[in-house]
Formats: sequence, structure tokens, C-alpha cells
Amino acid sequence: TLEASARMEESSLAFLPGQVPAIESVEGVAGIDVRVSGTVGKPAISGAGVLDVKRLRLASRDAPSFYDIDLDARFSDNRLQINRLYAIVAGGEIEGSGSVVFPPGGEPRFAIGLRGSDVLLYRNPDLSLRTDVDLGLNGPWSAARISGELGITNSRFFKNFELLPGAIQV
Repeated sequence: TLEASARMEESSLAFLPGQVPAIESVEGVAGIDVRVSGTVGKPAISGAGVLDVKRLRLASRDAPSFYDIDLDARFSDNRLQINRLYAIVAGGEIEGSGSVVFPPGGEPRFAIGLRGSDVLLYRNPDLSLRTDVDLGLNGPWSAARISGELGITNSRFFKNFELLPGAIQV
């Protein structure tokens, strides 16, 4: 028989940059309250988790900045239910919701949707790539499928070039 629980009151994430080299800075909190009961062959997971991040900056200058990350998730009957996922990604907004089912003795099954507009995917001095997104992750772990649409929007390509190469001679 299993009986375990883990609880973390909403706590600062300020320690992450020292532990995760890919994170330059983070301002926010996370909290979790999870219980596991049942047997090893048939565990029952329940609880809740929250994530509230005002600002997240990754170490790579090519990566976008994240603001106002809000995640509300619940665990019940071996199901992770993502009630709300919201973030501002370098000015664009992204939202998600869905679930992951953890059947006893089976593999996890996904049904997650992600929608966004004007989301910055990549930038460097020559390129700024933004997209509108409507994606789904569906199916069991071994055969999960990502489907949907990505539309390039408000992107920029910066490159100097000669309009009339060799046309002007001195």
C-alpha cells in the first residue's frame, strides 16, 4: 500500500538561476500539494499545483522573454487537468489547457491544446520570427501526435544587400 504526500507552500523561484544555467533571471512563485495512495500497481494521484511568474529571462539572447506566466493545474483520479496556462511571450500571448491521464499500468495519454497570437519563436540580429499558433498534443506517450497550425506573422528579416551590384563605378 502506498501513502505519500508532498506539499510546498507558494515559494519564490529566485534560486533557479543559480541551479539552471539556461535561466538568467526569474521573478515568481510556485506551489504544490500532491497525494499518492493505493498500490504500486494501481496508484491514485490527487492534488493541485500553481505557478505564477511575473518575469522569466533565459540566458540565450536569441530566446524570447516570458511575462505573466500563470498555470493552474489539478490532479484527480490519476488525471492532470491543466485548467489554465497563460503567458506573454515577448509581447505575444499564449494560452493552453487540457489533460494528461495516467492509467494504472499504462502509459500517459495526452489531450492538450495551445493557442497564441504574435508569439516570438526566435530572434537574432538578422531575424525576428513570430507566429500565430493553434496546436494540439493528443494520444498515448508512445504515439502522441502534434497537429494544428502555425502561421508566420509580423516577422522581420534584416539583411543589407546591394540593389545594383557593380553598377556604379568610380
